[in-house]
Amino acid sequence: MVKKFIGVLSEEKIRRYSAVPLSSVRVIRQDKLSRMDLGENGSLLVMLIPYYVSGEKRNISVYAVPRDYHLYFSILGEKLVSSLKEDFPGFVFRTAADNSPVDEVDAAVRSGLGFFGDNGLFISPEYGSFVFIGGIYSDMPCENYGIPSAVPGRRECSHCGKCRKACPGDPSDKKIGCLSAITQKKGTLTSAEAELIRKTGTAWGCDICQQVCPFNTGVKDTEISFFLESRTPYLTYDFVKNMSEGDFSSRAYSWRKRETILRNLAILEGKEEESGGI
Repeated sequence: MVKKFIGVLSEEKIRRYSAVPLSSVRVIRQDKLSRMDLGENGSLLVMLIPYYVSGEKRNISVYAVPRDYHLYFSILGEKLVSSLKEDFPGFVFRTAADNSPVDEVDAAVRSGLGFFGDNGLFISPEYGSFVFIGGIYSDMPCENYGIPSAVPGRRECSHCGKCRKACPGDPSDKKIGCLSAITQKKGTLTSAEAELIRKTGTAWGCDICQQVCPFNTGVKDTEISFFLESRTPYLTYDFVKNMSEGDFSSRAYSWRKRETILRNLAILEGKEEESGGI
């Protein structure tokens, strides 16, 4: 009989997942892992969540086009934990995504699901770097899941240098820095930072290193309905200004408050004076 958690993953169109011992991954928040109280034989079920959709004109990063992925992980986590408790009574299961006690990219690589890219991102053979990484933590040995270990494909980046050459900013330069970080910076931007936003036409985040990566050529579009719905690929100042609080708070850029994304859009649209110097 197929385990219930496998059924949930299948229904959610999650095709790539693997389990690894917690002892084999890099811990970055020991205090948080200790609070999970998983003992010495704990395991991590690593899942790749593809979110890419092709053919859109965008002025924000692909990940921010649908509703905030944290909302999806909250829903998915509840479904998976419920099914896992039925499949494996007596064990503890806890969720984490983007606030994990371990290095999620390291865990995904060690699980055989992909490899590191020179741009610092995880790369999957099927989905390129356009994936979120989710995890289920348990005190259960990973062998209990009964799923075959992932068969590693290409294990390393080709080091072609395209991501570095295409980067519009310079993360090592304090005067310029990373474009994605600039778009998320609160307050007033420097003239150089504002010019970089104008030059790239980017209101939030940055996908340039991903767009030029050879491993992202022809990647599969996501099949997950959450990421196909409520998409807003191209933002305008007036659109964001008039979004309801409920709609705005469901977006990935809301964590830096409305003023931040409005400032970026005002720069792109030449509305700095109209925006009151946001």
